[in-house]
Amino acid sequence: MPLRLIEAFYEGEKGDLVNQIREDLAIENIQEYTIGDKYMLRILINSQDSQKVIDALESRLKHEKDFGIVIIPAEGSVPKMEEPKAEDKEAEEKEKVPIWKQPFRKGTSISREELYTDIADTVSLSPIQVIMVILSAIVAAIGLVRDNSVVLVGAMVIAPMLGPNVAMSFSISLGDYELLGRSLKANLLRITVAFIFSLLLGFFINLSSLSGEILNRTVLHISDILLALSAGIAAALSYTTAISEGFIGVMVAVALMPPLVASGLLLSSGYFEYGISAFLLFVLNIVCINFATMITFFLQGIRPKKWWEQEKAKGALKKAFLLWGIMLAIMAIIVIFLF
Repeated sequence: MPLRLIEAFYEGEKGDLVNQIREDLAIENIQEYTIGDKYMLRILINSQDSQKVIDALESRLKHEKDFGIVIIPAEGSVPKMEEPKAEDKEAEEKEKVPIWKQPFRKGTSISREELYTDIADTVSLSPIQVIMVILSAIVAAIGLVRDNSVVLVGAMVIAPMLGPNVAMSFSISLGDYELLGRSLKANLLRITVAFIFSLLLGFFINLSSLSGEILNRTVLHISDILLALSAGIAAALSYTTAISEGFIGVMVAVALMPPLVASGLLLSSGYFEYGISAFLLFVLNIVCINFATMITFFLQGIRPKKWWEQEKAKGALKKAFLLWGIMLAIMAIIVIFLF
């Protein structure tokens, strides 16, 4: 199981913090240091227990001078930390979490603060991200025209398209409108750049005949909805369990970039009906990703700590569920009756 080394530092009275933490949270791996007039605690903990430790430390130290907490991933420890007995762990989970939520909550293994940092990093508006989108569009266009699925996989891995969509759902779960604004800007920028660049590429690439890979992006099926929803759930789980391999696999499965590039190429080459169909597939993936990731974050209990922030997040979630739910229903009707 992944480990976390939590370091808390503050300036003030030493007090009886260590004993309080030990008694309240039943944690033994605590070390206390004094550095001048500052105090530091180091706690080695299983990652799935890190959130309750961080919250407990914050509630006790937030009024202290120069207070701070650092969360460090730990590769291992000597001697090894003892794992809780399976029956005790299962009983504790069943006691705290409803049975229908257990499959989701069981996989949550990193703290809210770590999750925020990881996801917030994906909404950068830096020129490098724009360049990556352009490069991905070029690779995707080549793969589509050559009918080469291996090249398309490369485009999916390169493209930084999934992160901003996950960040949108995450920000709504926390009621964080500042992160939501950044996510929307990053998402719109990357979509616009990829679409405009693929339109321009269409004027220089001869599409006298359409490859199988292009045609595959012009036909929508009910299975596309199931695929995109499944991939959206996997995207959220890959973040909350810190599994980077799963994140790459999700990008390959959802394939946001190929339908967007195919749409641009087809529209600028005069295949308007096909181009619109490919763009609808892209929109379908976006809707399903946001709907599925939002549900997954909700089931995993991703929410703010303070009660008034939780109320704000509830309002945002209700509106977002309604919006994405209506859009998903519209897309389902289009897929069922028009394709």
